[in-house]
Amino acid sequence: MELNKIKPYMNEFLQETAKKDRMAKDCGMDLEKYNVAFVSVWPGPVRTELINAELALKTSSLTWLFEHGETTEFTGKCIASLLLDPKIMKKSGQVLLSSDIAEEFGLKDVDEKHPVSIRSVKGMLGGSGALWIADYIPSFIKLPKWLFFILGSLAKTPVKKDASKYA
Repeated sequence: MELNKIKPYMNEFLQETAKKDRMAKDCGMDLEKYNVAFVSVWPGPVRTELINAELALKTSSLTWLFEHGETTEFTGKCIASLLLDPKIMKKSGQVLLSSDIAEEFGLKDVDEKHPVSIRSVKGMLGGSGALWIADYIPSFIKLPKWLFFILGSLAKTPVKKDASKYA
């Protein structure tokens, strides 16, 4: 698997994620009367075993993004912190980024690093291949959440030219 092969599927991923985020909002509203919190957690770039094997080859423009991403355990640490949060009901129905949860609770990944936020300018530049400037941008410069989620919801799946319009 090449990391560059992921890019064509990002739009579809974002569209499917938007549906799940809408479900989180609806469930959060429905379950509030039972004092049950329901959130959608977005992890950042996750260094799975497959991704780590690909990173060893250093052949992708996404290498920087995943090298600065999170381990598979990081989202679990974030969810555990949310479970212990006495103000969890205020977050019910929301979409939460793992990097924002970590920032709120002062979490580090299991390798003692702070994974890059997918809404940080640093992460966007590094993921796009602008490495020469990404390392000089502070991690705290981020897109506002409302703008990040609007841009994500505008993602469109490219139409294949040879595909039937009736399929």
